[in-house]
Amino acid sequence: MSISADLGNVPGMQEVATFSVNVAGPHGTVAVSNAHGTVTGAAGGVLLRPFPRLISKAGDRVTTYGDPWNMN
Repeated sequence: MSISADLGNVPGMQEVATFSVNVAGPHGTVAVSNAHGTVTGAAGGVLLRPFPRLISKAGDRVTTYGDPWNMN
């Protein structure tokens, strides 16, 4: 799978969705491994913060943020 996003030349935060999967039941799991990314064309510092977000059928959301990755 390959993802490309043109975020333009703007300061601040940008959110890029990379993939989504269906999870069923109270103990559903999702595992991601060997994920790689590249940032090109950035004139300043870049800080990436990975996160999973679970959205229920009713629209309820929960997000867990990972440790930031300094891409400088």
